[in-house]
Amino acid sequence: MTSMTNKVALVTGASRGIGRAIGEALGREGATVAINYRSRPEEAAEAVRAVEQAGGTARAFQGDVAKLADIERLFDEVTAAFGALDIVVANAGLPFIGVPVADVSEADFDRVFGLNAKGSFFVLQQAARRVRDNGRIIDISTSTTMFAGAGMGLHSASKAGSKLIVEVLALELGDRGVTVNSVMPGATNTEFLNDAPQSERDRIAAGSPLGRIGEADEVADVVAFLASDRARWITGQHLLANGGARV
Repeated sequence: MTSMTNKVALVTGASRGIGRAIGEALGREGATVAINYRSRPEEAAEAVRAVEQAGGTARAFQGDVAKLADIERLFDEVTAAFGALDIVVANAGLPFIGVPVADVSEADFDRVFGLNAKGSFFVLQQAARRVRDNGRIIDISTSTTMFAGAGMGLHSASKAGSKLIVEVLALELGDRGVTVNSVMPGATNTEFLNDAPQSERDRIAAGSPLGRIGEADEVADVVAFLASDRARWITGQHLLANGGARV
């Protein structure tokens, strides 16, 4: 029997990239996985098949997690479909946008904070209300909240709030046995790096002592660990999954 048999997990933004890899990793552990997507049903269907091929059960659920009404509906639909919720991974977010603080527009701010800050907050709020006792809540943050860098201001600031919410929720939910943690990936080899010039990819790889860019499944394995009973004594923590980079 795998470690997450009879567990139900919701992963937001799970139709591609790190989110899809997280769904597959939870599926390998035997979980039933709710794959959330916003606007790409074909990719969500592929992600469902990937979870099933990994050994889990999955179903896709549409919802724009930048909108509170969609978040509430999403949680309603998942709990109605599966009867309970044990694991929530708040993964949906906009990719890194390299803009100097002096050049950030109001539209940029509203778009990035609308998903990365507002969306994450209300997903975590619903998770706090809905997961069963001894559940797991995991926020996918970013290593840029730990290491300041030019051009990172907007992205880092939009993710910094949920870092604190993780710590607060760990205090608020501990008496129910619910653990709350975050995973902080660095640059990861997903479609968002596809158009990066080789010189930029080489620069990123050189920032890690391991001399390469991370893969989505490597981040997903960290998430799967935190979602498991093996991590039952870890809460209120932020795990860097960035190959030891300091940039």
